[in-house]
Amino acid sequence: MPTGPDLLVTYDPQRHNRAQQDMKAVLRRAEAEYEFIPNDIPGVAQIRVDQDPKTLVKALREYCREDPSMFGSTYRWIPVEAWTAATTEAVEELATAMDDRISDDETWGIQVKTHGSRLHSAEVVKEAERHIDHPKVDLDGPQKQCRFDIVGDHIAASVLAPDERLNVNDFRGQQVAASGRSS
Repeated sequence: MPTGPDLLVTYDPQRHNRAQQDMKAVLRRAEAEYEFIPNDIPGVAQIRVDQDPKTLVKALREYCREDPSMFGSTYRWIPVEAWTAATTEAVEELATAMDDRISDDETWGIQVKTHGSRLHSAEVVKEAERHIDHPKVDLDGPQKQCRFDIVGDHIAASVLAPDERLNVNDFRGQQVAASGRSS
């Protein structure tokens, strides 16, 4: 079993209990066995699952497309490929490994989110850019997103295609727009 989470889920910290119920319901619908890893970071759940987290998030995207309300107070569902100490040395190692997974004909971008950490996002971006060297940078809609979530003293890192990450608010907006058109 991994030492860190397979998924990070961000949620409204004012609705912790409700968000946890929502996460459990969504994971049960996906028939995933899960374990919440306790942490002290408000608004971030760390979860171990018995399925490939990227495949799971792809399925969750479809559920969210059908009914975003089932995701309740949650915001983002992020697969985790690597979990390590939050140091610039770790960012160097992670970015070097990420570089090998991006081809020169793919667009790529870096996204960094910090949650209760002393390591700043600017430091992570600067270090990652030194080790990811491909010509087609796209920060708005990359084919490969090099994602770093700094959670306290750890980094969760992944290389994600667009269908391997879930921002629930994107689907909530589509639902509102669709309901407005049908009126």
